[in-house]
Amino acid sequence: SSKTTPSDKPSTEAQDGGEQFKVGDRVWVNGNKPGIIQFLGETQFAPGQWAGIVLDEAIGKNDGSVSGVRYFQCEALQGIFTRPSKLSYTECEMDGATTAPLSRAPSPTPSTASVSGPSKKPASPTKTAAGSSGLARSKSESVSNLSEAGSKAGVVRFLGEADFAKGEWCGVELDEPLGKNDGAVAGT
Repeated sequence: SSKTTPSDKPSTEAQDGGEQFKVGDRVWVNGNKPGIIQFLGETQFAPGQWAGIVLDEAIGKNDGSVSGVRYFQCEALQGIFTRPSKLSYTECEMDGATTAPLSRAPSPTPSTASVSGPSKKPASPTKTAAGSSGLARSKSESVSNLSEAGSKAGVVRFLGEADFAKGEWCGVELDEPLGKNDGAVAGT
């Protein structure tokens, strides 16, 4: 039990592997994003050791600064901060991270997906047949108002022209009190 021979030492150094990397090293973040280390050390945004990387492509999170504090300089979205344990000198798959950025990226961009998803398909003529061209057009106009609604479920209570704005509108009674009004806008 009192054996502290050099044979135990490498295991502790390997776990806390931040020391092997140095600024200027070419590395892979999560085994799938190549870049160069520009910063190693402590930061103001979170405790512990961090590595700041300039990625080859603009698939990062920042330009080397976080919350107004600059740690290194690079183009927008080419900088990323990560734990040294997530770095490697070779490309590899680390805990399935290779698929994560791809599947995560497209979902937030089409803000209309959750709102106009079902009504976009003209395959269901029963609901959209009544002036489907006009309805489709007003849907896309009003989608900007609805995009913040995201995925709120409710029942359609009104379809038609409204006093407060041009075009056709859809009034929805939400299942939960997350809306903007009680069905009246500007007294109507």
